[in-house]
Amino acid sequence: MGKQLFKDKNKKRLIRAKCCFMSLCTIYKDLLNHKNDFEIVKTMLHYMEREFYEAVFSSPHIDTGLYTIPGDKTKDHYMSPQICSNFIFDYADVLLNDFEKFFELFKLNCRVIITDSKTNYLIRESKKNNNFTSEESYEKSNIDLYYKGEKVLNHKKALAIPKIITEWEKGFKTNDFNLHVNPVFEIPNQYKLGVLPV
Repeated sequence: MGKQLFKDKNKKRLIRAKCCFMSLCTIYKDLLNHKNDFEIVKTMLHYMEREFYEAVFSSPHIDTGLYTIPGDKTKDHYMSPQICSNFIFDYADVLLNDFEKFFELFKLNCRVIITDSKTNYLIRESKKNNNFTSEESYEKSNIDLYYKGEKVLNHKKALAIPKIITEWEKGFKTNDFNLHVNPVFEIPNQYKLGVLPV
């Protein structure tokens, strides 16, 4: 097993993002060869989600200074990397053709709120069961955020998630967690919920 030599967190994050970028570009190119086989596409997308998730979680986190009133300390990557990886593939024409734009999104996913394990679990369940977006999950779960001892009054501003991502995330969740922008990933009728097989 190779040793990681970088002590510089920014450089380490950059290297991990570059490796992830190259991997996702390769996966996407291969997906194009299988775009008419929905089962293969869904399996590859699941792998892609794990790839992005692992790259983010093994990278140094970025402390936003935001926190809840925790018991034990847990870092919540509030952007949900597995979901955000789908945003990358829905906008592959931009994000997989420009590393700088990809890296900005990667860093956004590395941002954390300091909380506790109970709150972290509650947020995860709220996102899943109520289809809350990353931007609204703390506020709609009635969990206060703080910054430098002051209660955060505007979660949207504090989290600084680009509007395009939040709007996409709403569509992704109402579309049964399927990509819905990139025509490559159009869902065949037999796999759509509520559609009778032909």
